[in-house]
Amino acid sequence: MTKEKVAQKLYNLGLSPSYIGFDQCCEAVLYYWGHPSCKIVQELYPAVAKITETTAPRVERNIRTTIEMAFRRAEICSEFANIIDPDRGKLTNKEFISAVVLQLSWE
Repeated sequence: MTKEKVAQKLYNLGLSPSYIGFDQCCEAVLYYWGHPSCKIVQELYPAVAKITETTAPRVERNIRTTIEMAFRRAEICSEFANIIDPDRGKLTNKEFISAVVLQLSWE
C-alpha cells in the first residue's frame, strides 16, 4: 500500500489535504494496514506522532478534526452510512481508519 493511494482514497472521500490531520490520517491508515490488531491510543497515535514529529494527543485531535470537517460537508456520510452510529452521527477515528483500510483492501 502506498501513501499516494491512501491519500487519493481520503481525498475521494472528501477529506481536505489542507488540514494537518490529512497527512496524519494517511500515516494512520498505512500503520493500521500493517498492524491491524494494534491498539489505537497506545500504539497507532504514538507511531504516527513519531513519524509526523508531534504528540499523540495532537494526532488524535487532528485526525478527528479532519474527519469531522468532511462529515460537516456531508461528503463521507453516504460512503459510510451503514456503519455510522445514528446517536453520534459520525464515526470514531478507529471506525473511520478501519473502514478506509477495509475499502482499500477491496481495491
